[in-house]
Amino acid sequence: MKKVLSIMLAVLLVAVMAVPAFAANPSFTGTTVTFKKDLVLPNHSQYTVIPTLTFKYTITAGEEVAGDETHQQVNAGIGTPTVSDAVFRAATGTTTTQNVAIDFNGITFPHPGVYRYILTEDFQTNSEAGVEGALTYDRNSYLVDVRVTGDTTYQITNAIMYKLQKDDQGAIVIPEIILNANKTEARYANIENKVDTITNKYDINHLKVTKTIAGPNANKADKFEFVINLANGPKNTTTKYDLDGTVYDVAFNGEGTASVTVQLGDSSTIEFYSLPIGTTYTVKENLTSVQKGQYKIAINDAASENGETSGTISNTASDVSYKNTAGTITPTGLFLTYGPYVLLVIVAIALAIVFMRKRNNRLVDEIA
Repeated sequence: MKKVLSIMLAVLLVAVMAVPAFAANPSFTGTTVTFKKDLVLPNHSQYTVIPTLTFKYTITAGEEVAGDETHQQVNAGIGTPTVSDAVFRAATGTTTTQNVAIDFNGITFPHPGVYRYILTEDFQTNSEAGVEGALTYDRNSYLVDVRVTGDTTYQITNAIMYKLQKDDQGAIVIPEIILNANKTEARYANIENKVDTITNKYDINHLKVTKTIAGPNANKADKFEFVINLANGPKNTTTKYDLDGTVYDVAFNGEGTASVTVQLGDSSTIEFYSLPIGTTYTVKENLTSVQKGQYKIAINDAASENGETSGTISNTASDVSYKNTAGTITPTGLFLTYGPYVLLVIVAIALAIVFMRKRNNRLVDEIA
């Protein structure tokens, strides 16, 4: 008799359950409950490219909760629902969304009521992309309660997701489903924890290198070779960089490394997009022998002997400024620039003097 009353109560509650407690619920169609998966991309731009990122889920049966005069009964989940993967292959904005389906097909519910499952996100599923350090996974557990109705064939007619919280001792708190005085409505405690979306974050940022030429003897038309090496980046992924307004591809190999060699002039800028947090970079300016005699290098306003700097992409901007200054040409610079030609002239003059001496000596001997 008690079981019959519980079933009747469940059916009654379903009939009147059009209450705010079911706002922002996952959608359902037939045997499928669907929730949203958001991937947040800080520092997103029109050139943002992401590697293929996959997020997987595990669903298990929740525990049965007995009902009473003020609380609704909850049944332990039965069968084994399947959960689809959330796969992101492209960035459509600061937040990119995919749908994740929980499929209850093939599960036969024995009677009407609420059936409870626990959903968790699997960690470390993107090691092949090489960007684990830039990903923030959702480490919460979620209740998935499905409401089943019907006379002889029982079907899902509603569903909720509820983010579980922990108490001060770290134990998970299971929310109560509270009945009103007339037992015609039910609500979840802490309704703000009901969700229809699970969110992850892929932290990316930019690397920008700027170049200026200064000094009284500088030639603003000069170009300088730069080599930018990137490591610990997204594996087997082609991202973008902008060089003075023109966008190019940069291909990361299976080890997550890439290299770009460019020529930068005065007021030039090269900016790399979509670099995951943890990517390391080395920037090296290679001066020719002539340029070494003419220009001094400063990186972020600090003098540099070798023109090289390195760092790691983080949540703060990675901006590197190079300044080449050509002041008064030093004797060293003069020698490096004109030394070879001066030496040739000196050698030619010396040979001419030796030749003339020998010629004069022959003339004197002939006259004698």
